[in-house]
Amino acid sequence: NIPLTVEGLERLDPGQTYVFAANHRSHFDIFVLLVTLPHDFGWVAKKSLFQIPIFGQALDRLGNVSIDRQNLQDAIKSLNHAAELVQSGRSLVVFPEGTRATSRELLPFKKGVFIMAVKAGQPIVPVSISGTLAIQERGSLQIRPGPVKVVISPPVDPQEFRGRPKEEVMAAVFQAIADHFD
Repeated sequence: NIPLTVEGLERLDPGQTYVFAANHRSHFDIFVLLVTLPHDFGWVAKKSLFQIPIFGQALDRLGNVSIDRQNLQDAIKSLNHAAELVQSGRSLVVFPEGTRATSRELLPFKKGVFIMAVKAGQPIVPVSISGTLAIQERGSLQIRPGPVKVVISPPVDPQEFRGRPKEEVMAAVFQAIADHFD
């Protein structure tokens, strides 16, 4: 009872490596992206998820990137590692808001993921996910029926932003997500 509508898949090149940047409202966003994105990809996720027994070990062994948001030096190392992974051909999913928002408004984006994406030099794909907050609220394990819509916007080429403030690429991705986020 969760109909999924996806727009924009034709914008993705199957052989291309991407940094997918999606808004984040619910744990359910993860499942939506897993069934929507046709690429093999990893995740950039907060360190605390990697500390969950068994689940955290699986995250680590599957090549996902842990970010310690409380330790700037470790976070920079992790983002550099993420950039190396993308440069080597591994697509990654990031939630640039940094956490699951509880409102219908997009939260300000974290700068670090954009520094990583520009350094990686691969296209950033804005992904707008709508409907998941109503399906699974923050802090709840309960799943409710309801529609979900995903819009994949045209990739943003970070090469076009070289030498310019990172805020410009952030603004371009933010606007693309906001334009299709309901």
